[in-house]
Amino acid sequence: MNLCKCAECQQSRQELERLQQIEERWLAITESTQDAILMMDPEGRVSYWIRAAEGMFGHTRDEAVSRNLHDLIVPERFHPAFHTDYQKFLQTGQRDGIGKIFDLEALRKNGQEISVQLLLSAVQMNDGWHALGLIRDATERKQVEDALAYIRHLTGMLPICASC
Repeated sequence: MNLCKCAECQQSRQELERLQQIEERWLAITESTQDAILMMDPEGRVSYWIRAAEGMFGHTRDEAVSRNLHDLIVPERFHPAFHTDYQKFLQTGQRDGIGKIFDLEALRKNGQEISVQLLLSAVQMNDGWHALGLIRDATERKQVEDALAYIRHLTGMLPICASC
């Protein structure tokens, strides 16, 4: 293979190598995290889905990308709340909850609901506003909290004498 050695071609190759290194670094970071990172395009479709999301929700990347995100992982009872302010988000990138952490329920491929924490961000790209979600499975934490609340409830019901 005979590569051109002119300055313009060398500069282009260096820029390409720099971009490849950035991509490799980004993939190393995102694919090693335990939290799911998802991106939804302006049409409401999954445009980014990492390995942690596969493990959390049960859908492979190929199954998830280009599908409607809310149909995929959001229990149907929450769909109306999403549609209420989505148009505002598409126009302005603003939405209730941008930059905040929410405790929510999400849906696995097998239909099981899990407790998750969602950190929502907005990213403007050439084709409009995209929603970026960082999602942590909070199912075990939620179960512990529920058990502790139940114990507190029982403790409040039981009379305890001073000699016990």
